[in-house]
Amino acid sequence: MTEPIAPWRAAVIQMPTEILWPHPVEDFPAVVAHNVDVATAAVREAMIAEPRPSLVLLPEYAFSGQPNGGTVEDWLTRGCAAVPGPFTDHFAALAREYGIYLGGNQFESDPEWPGRFFNTSWLIDPSGELILRYRRVHTAMWCSPHDVWDDYLARYGVEEVFPVVDTALGRLAMIPCGEIQIPEVIRAVALKGAEVLLHPTWEIRTPGQDAAKITAAAGNGMYVLSANVAGSYHDGVVENRPSPTMVGSGSRIIAPTGAQLAAEEGHVPAILTSDIDVESVRVLRSSLSMANPLLRLRTETFAATYGQSIYPPNAFAEKPLREYAEIDVPAAQALDRLQALGANGGAR
Repeated sequence: MTEPIAPWRAAVIQMPTEILWPHPVEDFPAVVAHNVDVATAAVREAMIAEPRPSLVLLPEYAFSGQPNGGTVEDWLTRGCAAVPGPFTDHFAALAREYGIYLGGNQFESDPEWPGRFFNTSWLIDPSGELILRYRRVHTAMWCSPHDVWDDYLARYGVEEVFPVVDTALGRLAMIPCGEIQIPEVIRAVALKGAEVLLHPTWEIRTPGQDAAKITAAAGNGMYVLSANVAGSYHDGVVENRPSPTMVGSGSRIIAPTGAQLAAEEGHVPAILTSDIDVESVRVLRSSLSMANPLLRLRTETFAATYGQSIYPPNAFAEKPLREYAEIDVPAAQALDRLQALGANGGAR
């Protein structure tokens, strides 16, 4: 029997991000350095609190914003870094300094996958070791492991597709941004034992996104820590391109019951904290009652449905994405398959 885990404190950072575009590419290093400084200062501020947090989570795209101009090659050479690499090295030193777990997100370039970049979330432990790397699977504008699926499985195995890591704080997983609205992803890590879901995000607040966070927690009996940016800026002025709606706000910490433990609704810098009681997750998931959301899953009943391919795998295995518009080709194939299934109103 494992030793019980005492309740611990989590901190979620909501910070502003100066986006790389539309800055000229020669200014990118200075912009990235500024964002890293803002994130570092926020982590240090979080560590002043008592009780001190054991885990700190930063938002998605916190160091760069998202690609909203230029080509894939521009972003590969200017907006991406390796994992491990300069971002994780910097925050590993901070994790060691304070003896904390520290989670973040970045765009990752990997020489094993030339011409491609991933939306990658990572977690560093108190010794500074990189213990979790999750490359977003369900994405729209850049490479997913599913786009190089056969090679990816051969290289890493299926266990690395949706990783869960066992730590002194419990079993942790990471899912960024809009993947919170894909219940199968959340359920996959829950069934692998995830008790706390870290959700770095760069999102426009919507009722659906807010509801998905509550559903992820209550529907799987897990804590959800969601860190959004405070806002997207260019030279200190709000800049949301290509979105017409303001990015940011709505960071929150949600209990396994779906109860909100902490939240920030404004477009302002914030540090949210709450106690995390992993033992309560274990008690909940040990129940024989309907309170246990995983107990009565009848997976055989939908296995055949999920065995059908919708979005084509290996879409960019042979040739990497060169222009963002090329993503429309596999997306159109997926739409045809949805039409054939009847999912979008088409006849079978």
